[in-house]
Amino acid sequence: MKKALLLSVVLFVTCQFSPAQDQPRWELFAGYQYTRLDTHDVQKSLDLVTSSSGLPPLDLGNHLNLNGWNVSLQENPLNWIGLIFDVGGSYGKKDVNLAPILLLPPGTTEVIRLKPSFYTYAGGPQFTYRKNSRFQPFGRVLLGLAYARASGNVLVDGLPTLTSDLTQHQIAFDFTAGGGIDYHFQKHWAARVSADYIRTYFQSLNQNNARVSVGLTYRGNGLSTF
Repeated sequence: MKKALLLSVVLFVTCQFSPAQDQPRWELFAGYQYTRLDTHDVQKSLDLVTSSSGLPPLDLGNHLNLNGWNVSLQENPLNWIGLIFDVGGSYGKKDVNLAPILLLPPGTTEVIRLKPSFYTYAGGPQFTYRKNSRFQPFGRVLLGLAYARASGNVLVDGLPTLTSDLTQHQIAFDFTAGGGIDYHFQKHWAARVSADYIRTYFQSLNQNNARVSVGLTYRGNGLSTF
């Protein structure tokens, strides 16, 4: 009786902490990401400056649409939970019209050309439902840092007026929550679609950003990568 009880305990522990048959030891994802960057705080600052100076408004917008890449590496100590480190970068371009402000000849185009870039570095747990061998949904909560950089120049008739772009950059805390689904079409390969809410705290203010990623995941069963 004691031997049977001991064997049951050993089997239970083994099942809980050993990789399941369909559980990869690690997963590497790479793909494209679309980011909707929250810029409402910047627009508010522009509105404040122009209104206090008696100038016409400058329309940056409350959001910017950026395109880029997303890479993540995940280790799965248990069948349903993994530890993931996620990195993403996205880039864009925005022309802000200056025609009401600069007094130049009629027909002349005058814009500030902004080139923003946005990076995230975050890690945390990812929970995966692996009952289906083909479709496996997941959810995650990540913490880390965000890095934002913006360069700009004033263009008149398409030509820059400054010899080099003016650049600003900031680092802030990043909280990410989201999820997605993997479709496993081969033993080691899966197609992934995910969506994340990314909250950042630049200038001690809150920005509500969104990200959608699509790409491929490679699933390995070899040695631990972390």
